[in-house]
Amino acid sequence: MPVDVMIRPFTKELDFEKALVDLLPQHGWEAPVIMNPTEEDLIKNWAAIIFKNNRERDRLSDYPLTDSEMQQIIAKVDALNSPYEVNKFIQGDVNHDAVCIRRDNPNDLLNCGKEVYLRLFNPREIHAGQSDYQIVRQPRFDTAHPLASTRRGDVMLLINGMPLIHIMARL
Repeated sequence: MPVDVMIRPFTKELDFEKALVDLLPQHGWEAPVIMNPTEEDLIKNWAAIIFKNNRERDRLSDYPLTDSEMQQIIAKVDALNSPYEVNKFIQGDVNHDAVCIRRDNPNDLLNCGKEVYLRLFNPREIHAGQSDYQIVRQPRFDTAHPLASTRRGDVMLLINGMPLIHIMARL
C-alpha cells in the first residue's frame, strides 16, 4: 500500500473510502465497485458467482440456483457458531471440497432431487482460477425491528461473493 494513503489525513469518511476503493484495484480487486447494494442484491450476486463456478453436469448442470437452493446455503451459514466453523464451511467439509445442497431446480433433469456439492472457495486459487474479488461501497442491511432504520456499511470486500472483510471508516 502506498505510504501517502497511509499517512494522508482524512477529514471525511467518504474521502477515505474513495482513496481505499481507488487503491484496491491496483492490488487485484475488481472494478467496477458495487454501489449501495441491498442484502438481497448481495445474495443474488453470491448466487450468480456460485452458479458461474459450479456449472458442471454433476453440480448445477448449467441451471442456476433456485431461491430455495440459495436459502439452503444461507441456512447453513446461519447455523455456524464460530469463525472456525465458518472457515470449515467455506472450504468444504472433511469428506468433500464443497458444500452440499439438495437440488430442486426442475429444469435440471439430471440432478433435481439429488444432493450436489458446490464449491464456494478454494484457498489454492487465491489470485488465480475462479476466484472473484469484488469491492462494495455503502451496502444497506435491513434491521430485525420494523421501526429501526436500515443499517449502512462502509466498504466490504467480497471473495467469491462472500463478505469476508468489512472496513468501517470512523473519523
